[in-house]
Amino acid sequence: MSREDQRTVTLDADGIVSIPTVELLTGRGFVTGKSGGGKSNTASVIAEELLADGHPLLIVDTDGEYYGLKEQYEVLHAGAGEECDVQIGTEHADKLAELALEGGVPVILDVSACLDEEGHDLVRATVEALFTREQEARRPFLLLVEEVHEFIPESGGLDSAGEMLIRVAKRGRKRGLGFCGISQRPANVKKDVITQCDWLCWHRLTWDNDTSVVRRVLDGDAATAVQSLDDGEAILVTDWDGSRRRVQVRRKETFDAGATPGLGGVERPDLKSIGDGLLDDLQGISERTREREDRLARLEGKLERKNERIAELEAELDRARDLSDMATQFTRALTHTDGVATDLGSDDGADTTRTERQRDASRDTPGADTPSQETDGADEPTDSVCAETGTNDETYADLLDGAVIRHEIWRAEEHSRASAEYAKGIIATLVDENGPVGHSTILTRLGSSSTDDVTAVATTLESMRIIDKTHTDEGLMVDLNRAGIQEMREATTGRERTRELANDF
Repeated sequence: MSREDQRTVTLDADGIVSIPTVELLTGRGFVTGKSGGGKSNTASVIAEELLADGHPLLIVDTDGEYYGLKEQYEVLHAGAGEECDVQIGTEHADKLAELALEGGVPVILDVSACLDEEGHDLVRATVEALFTREQEARRPFLLLVEEVHEFIPESGGLDSAGEMLIRVAKRGRKRGLGFCGISQRPANVKKDVITQCDWLCWHRLTWDNDTSVVRRVLDGDAATAVQSLDDGEAILVTDWDGSRRRVQVRRKETFDAGATPGLGGVERPDLKSIGDGLLDDLQGISERTREREDRLARLEGKLERKNERIAELEAELDRARDLSDMATQFTRALTHTDGVATDLGSDDGADTTRTERQRDASRDTPGADTPSQETDGADEPTDSVCAETGTNDETYADLLDGAVIRHEIWRAEEHSRASAEYAKGIIATLVDENGPVGHSTILTRLGSSSTDDVTAVATTLESMRIIDKTHTDEGLMVDLNRAGIQEMREATTGRERTRELANDF
């Protein structure tokens, strides 16, 4: 046995009771006792002895009571609380393990300010990183876990943190990674872990469930004796020498941060600071994590806005499809007169149908009976008319066959206070008649008696230059505004041409 392996950790004030350092660092231990019995003091004494001898360890601190070690020793206090040297999360786990095992930095992993799930995730990640790095490091190193029953309970399932601690307790020794669990309720700790420990330290226990564990692991005499132990007194059982002895563990020398505060309050001592270089590495990880989270939040915001825009466009597309379907139905309607189909493949049939509808429309228009003055070339539209309204040979369905026009009709539906079906109905009637129609005809087609609603929608369509209204002796007449529709077409064509030219540049 080397001289290093002969080193010991002394527990009592007289220096009589000691534990081999290597057994503490690489073995499996369990310290228990009811609140006030001395279990946390014993854990702190073990930590002080190891730190004084230059051996690092990692303490999982569930109650924020181990930072008092910093009164005498340079220990990295890492966790979620403001009083920690550095605030960390799971992203820091591997760096903590590296500092502890390769840098020899003692670490207090303070999860007292974490929510249960958050704290367990941090413990799981850190312990997993320690276990992985110990595969190559092979450095004797102690993992001390407070309130171990919260992680490896006797009843109920294990979460990922508990499973990782069980793994260390069973397999850590081969890698040099020791384990020591601390709990005030041994009855609540998984018994497989307790019975596999190499050394056990039993402080005062009084609950029947807890003393039953002593009886099961040791015997009835120990179960009786453990109930009357003084503060700080314990029954120490060690497997390597098969001994069982009573020991009065000394009081720890560092600040007792876990002591119950008195009426006068607690005066916190000056604490040793950790090297800035160590903190810079951890804070750099925090900064990169924040930047990544900020970037992710911005990307999620952009994605949400894009999804909203996609939903809007899909809604507009659905409305455009409805209008397109309506236009198709209107076009089909033009091929039928009094239930008799007209062959659209025949130019003569189409011209005949168009001429008949225009003749019928002219009869509904005031002044239509007045014969026009015949001139040479009267069958051809003048240049001025073509420039203003486009090709006069276009049917009403042709005029309305365009996304821009359909969009304007949809806008008219949105802006009118009347039913959206009225706008479609007016346009459908104009397309079917292929000429001006009277107010009464529209009402008949719509099967409605609401003159005001039809008039309101017609007014909206007129303001958007889709139709014209004319008041005659026979009543209101409605017709398509060819000039207005042509201007919409030309404006759209102009915009598209401008975009094409701009893209060319």
